[in-house]
Amino acid sequence: MRDKNHPESIYRFYQDLLLVRKALPVVFQGDFQLLWQEDEKLFAYCREDSSQKLFVICNFTDQDYWLTEKEMPVSLTDATVLLTNRIAPRDNLEHLEPFEATVYQWKK
Repeated sequence: MRDKNHPESIYRFYQDLLLVRKALPVVFQGDFQLLWQEDEKLFAYCREDSSQKLFVICNFTDQDYWLTEKEMPVSLTDATVLLTNRIAPRDNLEHLEPFEATVYQWKK
């Protein structure tokens, strides 16, 4: 078990998540679009307002989850990783690692 102050701890991830929620009104006020509702292994949605767009994707399984180009509702071109529980953020989204959660952001 990692110390709660370790930068890769779950505790720190949730602290960062709360900071994002406080700093970005789009998280709770933006237009919401749930994606792939029929998929019980994946939770994904977009939030958008006049200044930015967020794409949140989470793998709820203990196995890698492979994605295909046709499934993607957004292009990751010009996106930045706002928050992730991965040690090293990725530039592409071919698959998600077990229990991976990532938030991508585009500023308009």
